[in-house]
Amino acid sequence: MENSPGWAEKLRVWLGNRTRMQLLFLALYIMAVVAAAGAGVLAFMVKYYERELPDVMQMKNYQPSVVTVIYDRFDRPAAEFYFARGAWCRGEAR
Repeated sequence: MENSPGWAEKLRVWLGNRTRMQLLFLALYIMAVVAAAGAGVLAFMVKYYERELPDVMQMKNYQPSVVTVIYDRFDRPAAEFYFARGAWCRGEAR
């Protein structure tokens, strides 16, 4: 077993027997398979999380009952929003 070639030598021999065009097609095939797998994972994620999102019309007609406070990364109030007289209003940050 000591004289048997390792995987690197086997790869060199295998690649040496291929033309550049064959290697190009192999690389393109591998990239296409990886891209298709990525697209499949992305489609699955969109379908999976789409069920948990509210309907667009519900979001359009959303009316919060209290003041919405937006906080910055230091947990300080950055902005306040509320709904008054049919229009969104921006309040002062505390």
